[in-house]
Amino acid sequence: MDATRITPNLALDLACDETLPDELRLEAFSIADGSLDQRAWPIIDRALQSSDYGDRWAALKAISRSADPRERMLNILRDHGRSPELHEEIAGRLSYAFKDEKERLDFIRACGRDPTIPHSLQGIMIAFSARYGDEQAFRQLVANLGTLDLRLAGITVALFGHYPIRELGEAAANAVRARVQSAEQAAAFAGNAVIGMTSIYEMDSLLGGALQPAPPHPALDVWADLVEGWMDRNDASEIERIRIAGAALRLGSVRAIDRLESMVHAVGDPDDPRLDDEDKDGNTIRSALDELRRKRRLLPLSLAERFARAQRSNVPYGGIGAIAAHGDRAALDLLIALHNQPPKADMRSSFFDAIEPLAGRLGITIVRVGRSLRVA
Repeated sequence: MDATRITPNLALDLACDETLPDELRLEAFSIADGSLDQRAWPIIDRALQSSDYGDRWAALKAISRSADPRERMLNILRDHGRSPELHEEIAGRLSYAFKDEKERLDFIRACGRDPTIPHSLQGIMIAFSARYGDEQAFRQLVANLGTLDLRLAGITVALFGHYPIRELGEAAANAVRARVQSAEQAAAFAGNAVIGMTSIYEMDSLLGGALQPAPPHPALDVWADLVEGWMDRNDASEIERIRIAGAALRLGSVRAIDRLESMVHAVGDPDDPRLDDEDKDGNTIRSALDELRRKRRLLPLSLAERFARAQRSNVPYGGIGAIAAHGDRAALDLLIALHNQPPKADMRSSFFDAIEPLAGRLGITIVRVGRSLRVA
């Protein structure tokens, strides 16, 4: 709704129109004159319980127009009757309710110290405080790594890029080493370690955030040793082994590259149903292929072709990269053949994107004949 095209009076009329959807009505309340009209609150409460993301977004935006957004938000977060999922979503969307960054950060820190807020949510707020530069909050998380719930412990490790302090990195590695009881846990912590030791995780919500490049963390070697040791676990599934070896390689393990290469060779059919539960979309296999390519480990063209022909959604991209990495005429001919008869119609442009620069480097002219390509 464009506030520049609607008068405040018309906005209030729309807001009070019970035939309109809640999202639209709350948008209208948000642009009406003055602070939030009291008639908006029943709609806000209903919208917060809605399964529709737009309704919940509009509710938080409307709360920002209330006379006291801070107190209103605290009342919502203190309500133990609301679902943990809603509380977590609100925690990651506070910018909708608090436009001023300082006010928002002060609110997050206050929530982290508020004993009336549900315990799990309090921990999440402490994590957000750490993400936004509160070193005391981060030290508290590291000190409790042995007992934090696994998700929050993983987030803590992923946030290390904000705190390049070796002593904290060592303490965290020791705590994680002591608490990991399964390959599943090891694989999860390994992935978080790669994030925390090699980048700055700008966590915008519990669902994710941008990764910014950063110098290697001073404790990277400690985590590399820890993750490399997990490669030898005998309780890991095939995908867990690939994830752990891939993480160890990214952390600098020399031993991991041969291990990861042998695992990729052993995958066999990337569309095998045995992989469905742990790597349905092929993210792990694709990541392994990309990592081997970055380390200049070439896969046989026949194996790379198998991955390029995979139906598992993300795997073909890794296969295409593995073929193109050969950089020779045989690789170009294979890419052209796959382009002309792609395993999936929507992959044609991805093959072309690999063919064009490779043909240029080889000094070979490619022409289009209908939807197919051939060497001139």
